[in-house]
Amino acid sequence: MTESRKNKFYIALALTLPLLCLAMLFYFRPFWGLMDDSTNLTIVDSMNKEGVLPVWWKLSTTDLFSHGRLRGLYFATIALIYLPAGASSVTAFTLNIIFLSAIFFFAAAAFWHSARAAFDLKTRHAFLLAFVSLSFAYPWTVYAIRAPSVQEKIVLLFAALTLWVQYRCDRNSLLIWAACTSLALAVSVNTKETIALFFPIFLAAQLELDSARRNYRRTMLLLVFLLALTLMIKWAGTHGTYKAAYGMDRALQTLRQSKSLYLFLALAFGAGLASLLDFASHKNFPRFAVAASFPIGLLLFLVLMIPWGLGGYLNCSATVFVVMCLIGISNFLGRRIAFFRALSPRMYLGAAYLAAVTVLFIRLRPDYSAYADLRNVLFSPQIDAVADQGKTLWMPCNEGAGTVEHYLQRFRGLRLITRMPGTNPTLAFSAGQYWLSSPGNCSGAENIGDWISRGEAETVIAPGLKGGYTLVRRLKAP
Repeated sequence: MTESRKNKFYIALALTLPLLCLAMLFYFRPFWGLMDDSTNLTIVDSMNKEGVLPVWWKLSTTDLFSHGRLRGLYFATIALIYLPAGASSVTAFTLNIIFLSAIFFFAAAAFWHSARAAFDLKTRHAFLLAFVSLSFAYPWTVYAIRAPSVQEKIVLLFAALTLWVQYRCDRNSLLIWAACTSLALAVSVNTKETIALFFPIFLAAQLELDSARRNYRRTMLLLVFLLALTLMIKWAGTHGTYKAAYGMDRALQTLRQSKSLYLFLALAFGAGLASLLDFASHKNFPRFAVAASFPIGLLLFLVLMIPWGLGGYLNCSATVFVVMCLIGISNFLGRRIAFFRALSPRMYLGAAYLAAVTVLFIRLRPDYSAYADLRNVLFSPQIDAVADQGKTLWMPCNEGAGTVEHYLQRFRGLRLITRMPGTNPTLAFSAGQYWLSSPGNCSGAENIGDWISRGEAETVIAPGLKGGYTLVRRLKAP
């Protein structure tokens, strides 16, 4: 097979991953999620009434001075995905999959130069397939696929854009390079605080570029830019209460409870060790700096997030670092260890691709099915009957109760009070009360299955798959 055909084949194979996501989406037709979709739909209502730009400006300035957050591009993303979708969750999720997939492909192209410099890679199309496959295989990517509101994807987009600008403008004059790079950085800092995790990569990439011309003015100027942006992010964080819970108490809780923390530490250690052993042989510091910037980015992710919490959509911020660390470790093993050297590159790529398919099927399928269950419940005659009886619907999860009440009013015109059981536990557990719960997404400390097995409740609407949303009616108090 010629290089041109290989290139087309690998790109086509990578494209089957977003197509798989779309196939599951159209099969299950999930409803809106319970976290930020409700808020974003309300924002879109305001944009339709007042205009996109006035609402964007109002929300961005309020977010900065009230919450201490630099994330103006988040509200631009809301307009990009939610405005065209209107009331259709399937349309919004479709746009989100296309958007996220395009980001992965663009990021692969942008990070190729760094990967080639760090790991001495030769074939661009193989790297593209590996990067895209591992990005989809990363288990926490599912949160960004199923939820258009997850803003970590735009952090990756503008991190990749900044790196692409660095390489693209490197042959231009210092003035043009400085103007383009500073503009890209100024825009990217409005994504989310986690853009700072990419600063070491930006700096290492520029150091490697400058080493070829033996002139480090751009590296020093970039360092000044990055320090200024770091101070800006720190300044923004002093203007609001959003980070009030950020601190040692939350860090200790994360250290006790996080399941992903030690996996990330092991991966950073492995990639860092591989880059050090490589440096011992090639003695090229700029190349080592680029290779080491990926485990350093992963460690910075842990330093930043441990005082806030790890898990769920928060781990999406580590996608590129995990992917590049895995590629670095695989490359090292393939060159240094006889067993791995005997494996063909196609076997590595095949393993990455199969991992992506497996993760998407195992993780995304039940999530889409669960939100399809939510649609079935909200548009069912049974929920009409609950509203007609003047009952309260109980949901044992944060944000879920208020969101479902909003959805019923918005899409059905039903006035059905929906509350968490903690607001009135005596009433919530009494006979005749209705509960909407999902073991995977919304269960609290309650085990609905045990209620049914003990004869304390009956199933009114069953889920499509195990772990989906179930509507039950209590038969008697516990």
